[in-house]
Amino acid sequence: MAVDVDLYLESLEPPTITIGGKTHKGRLLSLEEWLPFEGQFQTIAEQGGNLSLDTIRKLVMDYCAVAFPISIWQALNFRRKPVSLQILALPPVAMIKVMRDFFESQARGLDVHRALEDDGSLDLSEDPSPQSS
Repeated sequence: MAVDVDLYLESLEPPTITIGGKTHKGRLLSLEEWLPFEGQFQTIAEQGGNLSLDTIRKLVMDYCAVAFPISIWQALNFRRKPVSLQILALPPVAMIKVMRDFFESQARGLDVHRALEDDGSLDLSEDPSPQSS
């Protein structure tokens, strides 16, 4: 069986957000980059509004630094706010929604969406496909 890696990579959906009419497209993280965030995203999925605002803000800053890296040109363009600061300006409920959507996008990108359990936890066992009865 032939695998067209280029076609596969084109089919992946990186995290994308539109704020103020401008669309920002991030990048999917590698599994090694993603794993430290998975537990934090899991907590957001489970607890939502019960998290402290500081916890959510830290996750937004840390994740956006990796998923939406800033080029030197962007850093020198003081009129353009980094994605993380634009997300932090949103109401807390919107911040949580954005981060949940990023979690789902990342899970699909890592092809672990099939491993997402009903409760939102991630099963990284060898064969995440459903068992036949």
